[in-house]
Amino acid sequence: VSTAVSVKRQSLDAFAAYSFQPRRFRSDRGTETVLLADTQYELRKLGDPSVQINDCYLYGRSMDNQRIEAWWAILSRASTGVFRVGNDDSTI
Repeated sequence: VSTAVSVKRQSLDAFAAYSFQPRRFRSDRGTETVLLADTQYELRKLGDPSVQINDCYLYGRSMDNQRIEAWWAILSRASTGVFRVGNDDSTI
């Protein structure tokens, strides 16, 4: 639940900072995106009460997220300072 709250909070902060809300989001059906989908839907309904969830939030397969998931893994290792060098177990 704390990850879902964090994702929602970061999104709302970004909307406020950039004075912009995307028309659509896309994600897999991960537990961390449940609140984001609901928030996106509720915010879009404020501007257009007839909007449907499918108009503003798209769900895809988690397999389609491999590129971004790999990027997050690299970013996570960079922030912890752990990188593999070559084929051995050396780390930086």
